[in-house]
This record gives sequence, structure tokens and C-alpha cells, in this order.
Amino acid sequence: MKKNSIGYWEDADWPLDFTTMDNTAEFTAGAAMDDSAPEKLVIASFRMTPNELKAVAEKTTGREFTMNPMGTRESLKEFTRKMRAENPAGEKEVFPGWQQSQYLLSMFTAKPVTLDNDRYGGINWTPAKEILASMS
Repeated sequence: MKKNSIGYWEDADWPLDFTTMDNTAEFTAGAAMDDSAPEKLVIASFRMTPNELKAVAEKTTGREFTMNPMGTRESLKEFTRKMRAENPAGEKEVFPGWQQSQYLLSMFTAKPVTLDNDRYGGINWTPAKEILASMS
């Protein structure tokens, strides 16, 4: 937001899932009380591509955003491997420095799947424009 730019790896049309802590907590509470919950549930407050995020950010803030290609998925994968290898002590840390790039790698490589958002009623999934408005 500070630089009015949207960074992405390799493909600005790759769908990404974003979820707020509050939405995650609400859904997790429902799953914790559900004896029939499957082992894996997938949720997202919203799903959009970097290009779509740019359009929503511009409409929400009234500012122009630029697209910032960060490199290929493979270059991100190699960067993460290098960071991890250079910091073996990070294996014992709760949030090692390389974890952020590993998380981004998973966002830009995981294939979108069907969301389980509707499994538990009453959750008001936070839209992108609400998050962007709170950050501007």
C-alpha cells in the first residue's frame, strides 16, 4: 500500500486466497465443534488474482497502483531454499525469516480448490475492499 504497487510471482492472473485472522478464527471454532469435520478444510475470505487486486485497490483507494513482477516461481523457490540453507538455526525458530518466502511460494503454486466457506453459517467473509480501505 505504501508504494501503491502489487507484487506477484510469474503470473498476474494466478488466483490467490486471502483470509483474515477473524474469519479463520470463526471458521476454526465451527470446525472444532463439528465431530464430522473432515481432516482438510479450505477457506478464504476472498480469492482474486494480482490483476484483480490492482483493480479493487484502485477503486477502493482512488490511487493508481503499478504491477511489480517479482520473478519466476522457480526463482522464488531457489531464493527460499538459499535463505533456508543459510540459516540452519531457523529450523528451531517459530517464524524463521525464510518462512515468508515459502508461504508466498505456496500461494503462487497451489492450485485453487473448492472452498468450504459455506460449511458453517453465519460467517461474514471479509471482502478485499474492506481490508484495503482499512489500510489506506
